[in-house]
Amino acid sequence: MKKIKFIIAILTVCVFSSCLNIEEKIVLNNDNSGNYALSIDMSKLLQTISSMGQGADSAYKDKKMDSTIFLKNYIDTATNLTAQEKALYRNSTLGVKIDMPNNVMKIKINCPFTSISDLPTIKKNLFAVIGKLDVTKAATNSLTQGNALPAGTNLGSASQSGSPIAQFFTFAVTPGKISYTINDKAGLQKEMASDSIAQMKQMSMFMGDFVFNTIFVLPKAAKKFSGPGMSISDDKKTITFKRRFDDLFGDNPETLEYKIEY
Repeated sequence: MKKIKFIIAILTVCVFSSCLNIEEKIVLNNDNSGNYALSIDMSKLLQTISSMGQGADSAYKDKKMDSTIFLKNYIDTATNLTAQEKALYRNSTLGVKIDMPNNVMKIKINCPFTSISDLPTIKKNLFAVIGKLDVTKAATNSLTQGNALPAGTNLGSASQSGSPIAQFFTFAVTPGKISYTINDKAGLQKEMASDSIAQMKQMSMFMGDFVFNTIFVLPKAAKKFSGPGMSISDDKKTITFKRRFDDLFGDNPETLEYKIEY
């Protein structure tokens, strides 16, 4: 139990950090089953803190961990998840590798699915479901004796974090087709002109190390494909879209759209 609480505490911090690499990898099988994986590498942030002469919080400075947690043990006993949420995420795992003395912090969530129709919901609600597990408060008191979570840690807030323009895009997938497209152009234009986006743009000079990659592994060769920072394997079964901070909050959010047919 202590491991899962510590992992989620660290995951929450990852969501709000800038010096990190995020990779989402979607593997699709011939029978339309597959796996959604989200990996967060926060090692660069620890290295940056270390180079500035700032050590890790004393509660965690010697922490080392290399574990895989099966979420079914926590989901089955949760009282605030819907039946659908329990079914979709029950077989998910949360893996963590942490070596604080050597500035290593990597987290990976795997969410297998049996039907491709479940993928958009799994992708959209992942952090919300983790937030509903509501382990942050308990972790503050019982992670280890005398080791409270960092001030301000709030998993519920993390479940609502991410790009402020994500609501204006729709991720859709059906057998043979994948897309991420704008669903409200007028709303997106209004949001891009808001003060919050202007503030995000001002932060760009501090966010140079932020990388967000989306990888699709297809059951057959792609026929058509387009999207940001795209690269494709020789067999046309693996497509990668690469984005940085300037891409996510730039003046042309339309460039974030992608489409694949296979």
